[in-house]
Amino acid sequence: MIEVRGDELKVASMLGVLGGAAGLVLSAEDETVSVVGEVPLAGGMSAQLRARLREMIADGVRTARVDVDAAAMDFGKFADWQLVNVVNAAGMNAGAPGIGTGVMIHEIWENYVSRANVGQSPYGPAHRLALGVERIVAGDITGRVGGRVAVAAFRVGQVAHYVLDYDGYFVDLTPRPKTEWPEHGKYTAQFRDRQEILAVTIGLNGVALGERIGPDRITEVIECLEEHQPATARVTGLRTGAEGQEAAGQRADAVRNAVIVALDEDDYADRNGTGIEVGEVSSKGAGADLGARRAWTSSTGDVADAPGARISIQSPR
Repeated sequence: MIEVRGDELKVASMLGVLGGAAGLVLSAEDETVSVVGEVPLAGGMSAQLRARLREMIADGVRTARVDVDAAAMDFGKFADWQLVNVVNAAGMNAGAPGIGTGVMIHEIWENYVSRANVGQSPYGPAHRLALGVERIVAGDITGRVGGRVAVAAFRVGQVAHYVLDYDGYFVDLTPRPKTEWPEHGKYTAQFRDRQEILAVTIGLNGVALGERIGPDRITEVIECLEEHQPATARVTGLRTGAEGQEAAGQRADAVRNAVIVALDEDDYADRNGTGIEVGEVSSKGAGADLGARRAWTSSTGDVADAPGARISIQSPR
């Protein structure tokens, strides 16, 4: 089932956004969400969203718990009761229809799937599954290809700005005047195309798999990201023909981690004394509540003459 608590107007807003995009009429009585009506799916709706909502509502074992009174945070936070800033998510839909809906279902699905075992499982696996659902839902509604892979979070003065990287496009979140926050949320959202501002290949001869990458190897990348705050970096691992695909993935992870460490966006801990794992640490970066960082890894690696990584830095235009 889905349980929701908090301000009645915010609960109604969440159910209206999700139900409208799923072709469902949703109601909440005694904190429990139910389906009270249905309309045929049409353009701007998502069959994936409808299926996931129905699955959760009908489940008699697992419960997604959502708290909509999360005004202190920009988007959401993983917890026993998932904290969701419904006003901000709904406000994103005004300029970028479907993006706020994707953020909402991400948070709810993340809480739901984290209860696969007794108690609540770790954040990392639940987050990855939620990104998969978000990708399909956002694609259904926006008609755009891509899923959220990274976020550039930065400040202009004392004001937070975000650029969300959806692989195929960007969503630019610009702060609204404070007087508009209670009704419209903190951010206006706008779809933006992408442009490449730097493409570089770094060699990793002599670096063993699992070994940390020093900042001296990625100086050009770090300088570019520091100069272009809205930009993100896609890292593709390179392996020789004699190596397996896993080698490319390990190199991409190592370079991605080195970028994030050099930008001082997260704290890291050794895993078995051999390396660092992004998914197992607590983020302290400005974009922590979006569950992503400025550097991300391509799902596939390429074959090259020598081991290394290819880095493409792109920004909105």
